Amino acid sequence: MVLFLRRLLLTLFLSVPMMAYPASEDILTDDEPIFDEEKALSPSSSLAYQSDSPQQKASSQTNDTDGMFGSFRVGPMAGFGLVMGPNFTIETKINRYLGASVGVGGYNHLSLLQFGRVKDAVEENADEYEVNTLNLSYMQYEGRLLVYPFGGAFFLGSALGYREISLESSATIFTTVSGYGTVTAPADIDFTIYSTYVTPQIGWMGVWSGAYGGFAIGTELGVQLNLSARSHLHASVNTGDPALDALVLSSPEYQDLYDQINNDALDRFKNIPLPYWNVIKVGWLF
Repeated sequence: MVLFLRRLLLTLFLSVPMMAYPASEDILTDDEPIFDEEKALSPSSSLAYQSDSPQQKASSQTNDTDGMFGSFRVGPMAGFGLVMGPNFTIETKINRYLGASVGVGGYNHLSLLQFGRVKDAVEENADEYEVNTLNLSYMQYEGRLLVYPFGGAFFLGSALGYREISLESSATIFTTVSGYGTVTAPADIDFTIYSTYVTPQIGWMGVWSGAYGGFAIGTELGVQLNLSARSHLHASVNTGDPALDALVLSSPEYQDLYDQINNDALDRFKNIPLPYWNVIKVGWLF
């Protein structure tokens, strides 16, 4: 009997832990993973905070000089120059350091008599002739290459171009012709210079960026150096009498007028380097 009671108490005692701690979903089993905070926050963990590297940030941001086509910029620009007058170009920036352009500029029938020095020069021999009109026409076509050494707005460049300069003059000649007495003869002297030139230059061009391109503004300074030049000169006198015309053309008064136009104007434009200053140019580069 005593032995039986001892066995019963031993059986009840061993069964108490199992009854006091029943199985529950809240209790981890050996098959369930244990959350490791340090492992979760380690760089190799997919739960760790992921930050962009500098390279990723740079690639995700747009360069402040980019336009519609990235670093390649192209667009129209219009300007006004010291000698060439109004001009129009198609400007490109291949990248931050290289650029190119093609352009045309010029004007027709600019009266030179409105400038005091020119008028004074042609009136030196007013007792022999009177210059009535003196009109200049100018046209140039050129292409150029540019280098932006610092990747900014400042550039060095050189242009290769073709140029036509025309001067049209009309005058009245006062001369004495044997058999005719004092004669007043109308005369025309026109010439055109055709030349090729190179223009070393420096300049500045600021370009704004944007999804559809941006505003551009600049200026350029250099000198036009002739590579080759040829000229055509035409002179005529029209009194209505062919015989008198021939006599006027051989008169000293006509020769003075001819020499002044030919030497002072023609030779100067052919041989002297011309200043180049595109004072301002504005446009839009896409």
